[in-house]
Amino acid sequence: RRSVGKELMILALLFLAYGYWGEYIPGVLGHTGFTYKRIVYQLFLSSEGIFGISLGVSATYIFLFILFGAFLTETGMGRFIKDLAMSLAGRTIGGEAKVSIVASGLMGMINGSAVGNVAATGTFTIPLMTGAGFKPVFAAAVVAVAGTGGMIMPPVMGAASFIMAEFLGLHYGVIMLAAAIPAVLYYLAEYAVIHIEAVKMGMKPIPRDEIIPLTKVMRERGHLLVPIIVIVYLLLIGRTPLYAAFYGIISSIAVSFLTKATRLTWKSFFKAMESGARQSVGVGIACAVVGNIIGITNLTGLGLVLGDNIVSLAGGSVLITTFLTMIVCVILGMGLPTTACYIVTATIAAPALMKLGVNPLAAHMFTYYFACLSNLTPPVAIASYGAAGLSGQSPSAVGWTGFRISLAGFLIPFTFIFNPELLLVGGDYVSITISTITSIIGVIALASSLQNFLYVRMNLIQRAGMFFGALLLIFPGLTTDIAGVALTGTVFFWQRMQARSRAL
Repeated sequence: RRSVGKELMILALLFLAYGYWGEYIPGVLGHTGFTYKRIVYQLFLSSEGIFGISLGVSATYIFLFILFGAFLTETGMGRFIKDLAMSLAGRTIGGEAKVSIVASGLMGMINGSAVGNVAATGTFTIPLMTGAGFKPVFAAAVVAVAGTGGMIMPPVMGAASFIMAEFLGLHYGVIMLAAAIPAVLYYLAEYAVIHIEAVKMGMKPIPRDEIIPLTKVMRERGHLLVPIIVIVYLLLIGRTPLYAAFYGIISSIAVSFLTKATRLTWKSFFKAMESGARQSVGVGIACAVVGNIIGITNLTGLGLVLGDNIVSLAGGSVLITTFLTMIVCVILGMGLPTTACYIVTATIAAPALMKLGVNPLAAHMFTYYFACLSNLTPPVAIASYGAAGLSGQSPSAVGWTGFRISLAGFLIPFTFIFNPELLLVGGDYVSITISTITSIIGVIALASSLQNFLYVRMNLIQRAGMFFGALLLIFPGLTTDIAGVALTGTVFFWQRMQARSRAL
């Protein structure tokens, strides 16, 4: 209970009760009921219970990747990411907020925890933003949204991504590649929202004398990127995640000795070991508890029953089924850790999507994506609450502001459901390129519609044009793409003309 919260514990107990007393439940959810011995056998002696896939992955892949992140942190990776983000984004309009986006994206490459990402970047980006004139609530919300994106940013994504690979029987490198374009689209959507907000406020870039030159940053700490490159390379050539994580840790220790500033001492070495072990405890316990839920779901056939009912309720519509799945993910995410939320929804809801012909990888990535985004959905927005604590602002205010900022990112899972090319599933380079370009236009259009601003404040027609144009770009097909681009393009040039006329 202390590690994963009482909500997951209560849910596991409810599933155990369901397995034992299911014969007393009326309707489609009822079953014949199982004896105490049969339930114990399922949970403890089969591969579908506590000692199943989720706990096995936690004890192997997830632990080593958490340890990898802990070692990189001790070498001073956090400072390198801060300086690199300032160098890359500081000289743009509203650079203080964009630094948070870039820093969180870079931190997300080695840290698959939303709250951990918020804590690592928020300590310096929130004061930076508030000092530049951004409201403290907005600054905290930006950090929460950017930090949550770290869970979908390869190569080291959230713990559930490794479990997804096992569920689908795929190499983790495939999951990593599939997540790349959606992750970039997510950060692009948030970057667009922040840019538009900065333009509305009349913000200026960070003064040049406050930014460390990129060449100096890379010269002093650029070698810390080597372990990440090692992991990506080993995964891409087909090595196992265990192999890649092991050599990632070895390389992080080795490259730390290249400069005095990054050198690991015996004290920092053991601190990294302790930090990795502590972070792994919560994930391991969550995976073990979720094993109860998986075991009962498979024993009773609950997953198939719920999947059939979701499809029936949606009338066989893929769009409605995805919407219902999103709601399930968000509701479960209010009380469960992300890993547990993904496992439960992947067991219950993903089969419904696959039954309608959705690609299995797209279906699981959809549930994983919204399990991550549940960290931003009020009333229980864990990432936003973490950022609120750093900024001293109201958790509720930060939560709702973060939700508004992240709404453009909510479009992306629906996009790759209908355009699996974005996950590099099937299709040629031409179709992948077209899907990527239309998705970029779509997320930027939705961001401008939600902010009610592009070059100048939008009127109702312009805002509706951007919104519906973005929705049209979700669906595959030449007709919808042309209509979406035409609609958003018309509003774009309309806005540009208005801005020029006002400048005169």
